[in-house]
Amino acid sequence: MRALNVVGIFTEAGENRYAHNDTSIKLTNKQFRTLVTGLSNNFSRYMPQLPSYLSSLSFTNPSDSQNTLFNYATNNSGTFFDWLQSNPSELAPFTAAMTASSAMNRNNVIATVSSLFTPSTTADVLLVDIGSGRGLILDEVRTQRPDLTGLMVAQDLPHEIAGRQPNPGAIEAMAYDFFTPQPVKGAHTYYLRHVLHEWPDAACKAILRNTVEAMTKGYSRLVVVDAVLPNTGVGLFAALLDINMIALGGIERTERHWRELLESVGMKVVVVKTVVGGRDGLIEAVVAE
Repeated sequence: MRALNVVGIFTEAGENRYAHNDTSIKLTNKQFRTLVTGLSNNFSRYMPQLPSYLSSLSFTNPSDSQNTLFNYATNNSGTFFDWLQSNPSELAPFTAAMTASSAMNRNNVIATVSSLFTPSTTADVLLVDIGSGRGLILDEVRTQRPDLTGLMVAQDLPHEIAGRQPNPGAIEAMAYDFFTPQPVKGAHTYYLRHVLHEWPDAACKAILRNTVEAMTKGYSRLVVVDAVLPNTGVGLFAALLDINMIALGGIERTERHWRELLESVGMKVVVVKTVVGGRDGLIEAVVAE
């Protein structure tokens, strides 16, 4: 208890007496514990190798999705996500953590997606959620916004799509690897939430190019929901998450970094919101003229 008090979990109320505080109360939330357990299970084991890994890169940001802290610490080839697919016992806590994260931010996420469309928005293909998990957010948006009549598509790897509960007619669920050409052409909105921060710039450019090639200039847009860091004065949570992303080769980006990344693949940034709920920001981009 003394150690927990020192690091901010529980508050010392007297000799051998301790009381709950905001942090300890948060840890009573099952979803939050699932998230913490999943992140710890997947990332903390690699952190003892972080100093030597960064030294091997001359203390530059990771640039190769197959030369990450995960690769360095485990001697595995391929990406962390490739490895997860072949290790079900490791995949289960990671999937649970991502599901818990979505559930904790569910209302914010639904509100953010819904706010992208006015009642008058019409499209044959309204929204493509790339890396959507099992499409639960789109299910909710479809339920709450019956005025939005265009097709909504949830895309993710086969194991995620296979775990989706049947919900006929709500949305289309599609197995898709975002490192391959985007099969849905000319949608109104392509949406990426908490995807790009898991990858280095080179991999992000490949994902984005596949999206850009499917977009219709002057009509389609890309919406990215992820952290948008300030150039200085980054908060503790964002700074620590940035370190966690090193395990994957990913990075949390500033507005300047986001603009440079998107412009490098032929896009023009038209909207940046630094906060849209929780830790997230929002970037909207279109194909440049």
